Amino acid sequence: MGIENSLVYIPLLLTIIADIVLLILFIILKVRRVYVSVFQLLSLCAAFIGTFFSIRAGNVFFLSLTLFVQNFLLIPYCLVFLFDNGTTQHRKNNAKERDEHKYTFFKHGNKESAPVADIRFAQAGKEIMELSVEAISANAGIPHLLDRINDLIMQITEADGGAILLVDEFEDLVSVRSLAGNFPPPFQLPSSLPHQEPAVKTHFRNAEFPFEKNIFGHIVKTGTKELILAPKNDSRIFQNGPEDFLQASSYMFVPMKLRDTVMGIIALARKKNNEKFSPEALSTLQILADFTGVAVKNLYSFQEISEHTEITRETYIAGMLQDMLYLKKLPLLPTLSTGSYFKSMQGICSDYLDIIPLRKDRISFILADVTGKSMVSLTIMIMIRAIIRVIINTPQTAATVLNWTNRGIAQEKAVDHYASAALINYDSVHKKMQFATAGTIPVLHFSAKEQIWKKLSKESDPIGVGKVTEYTDIDIQLETGDIIVVYTDGLVEAVDDTGTQYSVRRLKDIIQNKADLDSKKIIESVKADIGEFMGKSVSHDDQSLLVLKIQ
Repeated sequence: MGIENSLVYIPLLLTIIADIVLLILFIILKVRRVYVSVFQLLSLCAAFIGTFFSIRAGNVFFLSLTLFVQNFLLIPYCLVFLFDNGTTQHRKNNAKERDEHKYTFFKHGNKESAPVADIRFAQAGKEIMELSVEAISANAGIPHLLDRINDLIMQITEADGGAILLVDEFEDLVSVRSLAGNFPPPFQLPSSLPHQEPAVKTHFRNAEFPFEKNIFGHIVKTGTKELILAPKNDSRIFQNGPEDFLQASSYMFVPMKLRDTVMGIIALARKKNNEKFSPEALSTLQILADFTGVAVKNLYSFQEISEHTEITRETYIAGMLQDMLYLKKLPLLPTLSTGSYFKSMQGICSDYLDIIPLRKDRISFILADVTGKSMVSLTIMIMIRAIIRVIINTPQTAATVLNWTNRGIAQEKAVDHYASAALINYDSVHKKMQFATAGTIPVLHFSAKEQIWKKLSKESDPIGVGKVTEYTDIDIQLETGDIIVVYTDGLVEAVDDTGTQYSVRRLKDIIQNKADLDSKKIIESVKADIGEFMGKSVSHDDQSLLVLKIQ
């Protein structure tokens, strides 16, 4: 059927013009490496050719055939785009290219373009950070992390051997924390060490180096990187022997820095007959070393936080347990006024106070100070309390009770904590006191009649030092109005804002000035005086005070 209406030619001509414009645009996109489907190009060509012949032949058949062919060509394209978004192969090609060149920062001395190198540096940094996260998640140590990083860096730089060393926190030493591959030692080996690869590696792996007279110390002190291309001609590199595994073609030494502080060193080596490192390799290693420094710092920080959290948890548990042991209420005792002051520092108190009224002629008072602040300290405290409570009801003297307690604690080989203690047995019928002390806890006596102070106790070995230690009993006759004072060193060593200690003298003065009051009111006066003295300053030791006034 012919085309009888000439108006039909107008849209056909416009279609040809649009097809030509689209064809030109697709060609430009293709030249610029923008992804264009072959189905789109064929469909456009079909539309152009069909429209042209429809106008030339004046027959709608060609136009219908054109639309059919165009639609048929677009169907496969739509299906591909629908199920694969039209870019699967494109992504695969890019991924393959990235994998092939993932860690190729330099090769045969040819420099990569800056954008490509930046992307690959970022990828390497990401890998190192991921290793740090894995080490944190697995609760792994620094050596595990450094071994993983060492392997990664050797792969990236195509090194034959790698060593990572860390600076000691307390001494001027740098020690090997990771060693992999074939790394010829750049330092002099001991003359007695056999030149066998396993023996040399073992020696190197456990080596420590001072900051003087070796290449590692030089890197730490100067904080500069070094590329050594001729080890035999460099006086800082010691040549240990003719064996191939003891010789290198080149070395790289780069400091690991964090905020201008050298944390350690990454050192790489290539075998004797292998290609030497390039300056580009040295720059690459410096960037990787910076990433490694951050990764190591992150793990250190996590370990510190984890340790602090564990200590806090331990402190909380120990504090709860000790609170169960602490004497909540002082018992009413005949012919005796008692008062106590107790202040714990840092959650766990290492001081222990106990009062055991056995009978009229024997009331026992125990004040102890265990060294340290930990679950071990609490364990020692519980052991002392248990032993004394078991044997205190026997007719044994105060010194004998401490002797038996000491033997029970000292025979525990795992125990390295000690305790000072004062054990007082008071006879309320005859107003007599017998006591014994271990360690440094003092027992003071204020005579109401003479208005003078006397220190009754003598220093001796603490409980737990030696099984053969023998303690001594001291007996004293007391009078009405006399005051017995027992305290731990944290009380008198409390300091004010200027660093001045509270002192024994001040404690005596406040007690003597309030000597006409009962023990509880004397304790309240001391407590108020210490609070006023310290102000906003913080004490770092526990404070315990026991006051006994004879009635």
